[in-house]
Amino acid sequence: MCETQKFIDMENFEKISLLRKMIKIRCFEEKVAEYKLNGKILGPVHTCIGQEAIDVGVCSALSVHDYIVGNHRSHGYMIAKGAKINLLMAEIFGKSTGTNGGKGGSMHVSDISIGSLGASGIVGSGLPIACGAAFASQYKNDGKITCVFFGDGAVNEGAFHESLNLASIWKLPVIFLLENNGVAVTTVLEQVSASHDLYHRAKSYGISSKQIDGQNVEEVYYTVKSAIATIKEGKGAVLIEAKTFRFHEHQEGQAYARMSDVGYRDKHEVDYWIANKDPIKLFSNKLVAENVIATGEIKRIYAEENHNIESAIEYADISPFPCNEDASRNVFI
Repeated sequence: MCETQKFIDMENFEKISLLRKMIKIRCFEEKVAEYKLNGKILGPVHTCIGQEAIDVGVCSALSVHDYIVGNHRSHGYMIAKGAKINLLMAEIFGKSTGTNGGKGGSMHVSDISIGSLGASGIVGSGLPIACGAAFASQYKNDGKITCVFFGDGAVNEGAFHESLNLASIWKLPVIFLLENNGVAVTTVLEQVSASHDLYHRAKSYGISSKQIDGQNVEEVYYTVKSAIATIKEGKGAVLIEAKTFRFHEHQEGQAYARMSDVGYRDKHEVDYWIANKDPIKLFSNKLVAENVIATGEIKRIYAEENHNIESAIEYADISPFPCNEDASRNVFI
């Protein structure tokens, strides 16, 4: 993709909004990790702690009408796109009041009211779905953009190459958002890819692509804004590779909490990213230095969001589980 197009600088309140969204996601994910560990949440849970800038930057650039297609690490972009945290938490708890009636759980949350078309634990499966949604928008000429989130582990899947080829020849209005955190479960990128810069793969399909710092929420936001402008000019799909790092293990829970002992990631590297590349700390420090916000105000935002998350936990906790009859509802046969 050519150089990021210039857009009018965000107002201070918009910058604070980006920060608040990242803090909300961090507070939400930390609480989910805690409740998974104490057995209150059943089923697999994957958090995006450390990767919040991507979800917030992307979804803040999209319109409420645009579509998103997710993966197993799905809470962050749902919140950034506008999902109600009470309903999202209830879904993660498997309760009938959840966004999917308790049937989806953590890995398969969706909410069509915010443009979320679904999530799946099948690696790379969202890519062709995104192409389908983008084709529908193109056919109806409704102006909607579809953005699909996937990780570095998906780029070696056949669905990745087939989807990029299809998106290219049909010039589909789709953004391929590659969250490259350098590891697929416990397989580091160096073991499966000769090149660590995965955005180059889009060039063989004639698709514009760019690599960005996924820890910089403003860079993510403006890059996606530029991609949207490129697509609306009729130039077709765009791939964005956001370099990032997950602070927690692949999956939350006692069994996975011990995976750090396996040594697939260097402990010093993990410590470095947490200490120096936390997207929330980086953006907070920048806004404080620019006199956009005071440190005390940031602490107040944390307190407010933690209070809201506690309320969501209470709502999820008292909500009922689905009844037996719900198993056959909303099922296509």
